[in-house]
Amino acid sequence: MCKWLTEATRYSVLSDSTQVSLMAFGKRGGNTSTTMTELDGSDAKEFYTVLNSANDFTSEQTFNVYSFSMLYSWLYSLYYKQNTSFSAAEGFNSSHDKPFRPPKFQSANKLKQSTLEKIVAYCVRLIDQSSLKIVQPSARPDEFQFEQEFVDAVVVETIRILNLLCEIDPSFVPQLLHPIKKIFNRECSPLVLSSLLHFFLNHSEEVAYDTDPVIHLFFEQCLVKHWTNQLLAYDLFQYFQTHQKKILQTTNLFQKYFPMFLRVLAWSPLTFDSFFRQLLPSLISMSTYIEFFHLLLDLPLLGLTLEIQANSSNSILDSEYRSLFDYVLRTESGYVQNFWDPTGTYPLLKKLCKTRGMSVRVLSLCQLVPSYLDIFFDILLSYAPSGHVCALVPVLIERIDLIFCVENFQHTIKRVLTEKAMKILSLYPACVVSYKSSIIDAISNPSRDELAIHLCWAIGEYSNINEDPMQDALHDHCRTLETLVFDIISTLRKPHSSQTVRNNPSTRLSSSTQSTTSTSSSLTPASFARTLTATLIPTTSLSGTSTTISGITTGTNITGTSTTQTSISSNINNMNLIGNSTSQSQSLNPYENFIHQSEIKEIDLSNPESKYQTRLLHVVMSALTKIASKIPDIRPRVIKCLKKIAFNRMILDRK
Repeated sequence: MCKWLTEATRYSVLSDSTQVSLMAFGKRGGNTSTTMTELDGSDAKEFYTVLNSANDFTSEQTFNVYSFSMLYSWLYSLYYKQNTSFSAAEGFNSSHDKPFRPPKFQSANKLKQSTLEKIVAYCVRLIDQSSLKIVQPSARPDEFQFEQEFVDAVVVETIRILNLLCEIDPSFVPQLLHPIKKIFNRECSPLVLSSLLHFFLNHSEEVAYDTDPVIHLFFEQCLVKHWTNQLLAYDLFQYFQTHQKKILQTTNLFQKYFPMFLRVLAWSPLTFDSFFRQLLPSLISMSTYIEFFHLLLDLPLLGLTLEIQANSSNSILDSEYRSLFDYVLRTESGYVQNFWDPTGTYPLLKKLCKTRGMSVRVLSLCQLVPSYLDIFFDILLSYAPSGHVCALVPVLIERIDLIFCVENFQHTIKRVLTEKAMKILSLYPACVVSYKSSIIDAISNPSRDELAIHLCWAIGEYSNINEDPMQDALHDHCRTLETLVFDIISTLRKPHSSQTVRNNPSTRLSSSTQSTTSTSSSLTPASFARTLTATLIPTTSLSGTSTTISGITTGTNITGTSTTQTSISSNINNMNLIGNSTSQSQSLNPYENFIHQSEIKEIDLSNPESKYQTRLLHVVMSALTKIASKIPDIRPRVIKCLKKIAFNRMILDRK
């Protein structure tokens, strides 16, 4: 093989019938010379390579082409062995300040030094040839473009071979650094620049070469323009997935340029999904994990923005959405704050989603994001310090209402974020105190339905009194829960419409209630009492004690036992005593109490909002009871609050 590479004749076969000069894989215009020519049309001065052209080829020259095309596979299969195992812990805990120790090369076969030198000589010859200016042929322009692409392909293969040779024998790195830098210093195609990046990242440690200019050029100038190039994208993911361990230990590339990896993924999500899942642990770092979390949630928006950028004019990029596009299309990390504002940027996102249809690409990203979040939190909960994990609690609460505007996607993400928030609180109960204000805000926000229920449960479940700050926080949480109880009861006691419980308080009684009240003035005391008896509810038990609303008329047995007739006013007074509140000192007359009961009865029980409030009230009662069992000072307040619920217990029983 080495003989075919370096000893092929530089003269072509004489053929009078052939008047067209040929390269190894294409034509080059008329030429009657018997000598091989270079790319610029001059005669070949050294041995033949695949970049030479001639009228015809000898058998040696043909085998030269075959040898070069199989050279990389031959070297890799016989002489190269590499350990590419990677642990997720290395991704989050890595530091590029640590010196990288490359694994020692081990192989059952040893390549001769003379063979290595001949391969290097052939590759250096190709690099020199590729710098020549291609002569514009008289043929069609597409043939000239083919020659340019062919030269780029040869250079890419040359760099791959040299990269592998340096892995086999690192002593060649200083010798090959100069010709490699010659390629870098001239204008390169995207694939050539990608191959150069691979070489410098693999071998810069041996010669103390600064790779930052190469990394900057590739990610901020090349990839920004060519992110739709599928071959370049595949090369990007394939290389970094294979070499992520070394890159983590020698550079900060992943934590700085992870927005570009997400951009390439967003353009072809289904194509590169498997690559990204393996690469994702390396993209999570202690300094950028919150920013990475935000960008994961915004992947559907990134896909939509890329479609707009690829298919629309620049006018829309300079429109009112400019700030939004600049945020998602950034090339570097460093945006540490939450971009979304409920009163500013998020309404802008809603407006954009209404004007653009959801493509297959965007919907595919919506399906992939939940699984990416699972991987993200698995890595974080397994390897991150507790402080970094707890710092995500307010971020989760903040982002749960600021999600890309696809309904199914919003429901799924809310469920995932709620589950992850509860997992963090179960592992680190101190977060109930540390992020008290965020938790109180979430509980008080009526739009965070399921999250509020889970957080109320967590307050009672994970609270403890081992430290003084915890007691102060529990007092604040208790006040918040009490306020929530009074708000729920007040809302449910108000007149409601058949469509909503909370949003239309001005709507009075429903038609059935109005019908009842219109005829109530003509009721006799006996018939009024019978009607009121039918609206009252059975026995309700609180804290193990049965509280009975007695029968109203003679012969009525609500509790299942024989009862005596009790006056209506006596019942009302007893319920006021249960409430134990000075603000309720004025007793309701029988007619007012009947109207009050009728309003409660007419609440639309099929309304999800009413069901949610009832669920929330049950959870709050449980949380208050648990808090009271831990802090004696809070018990009187909790008992008073629970008595307030008992006084209005008919609301719960109606649910």
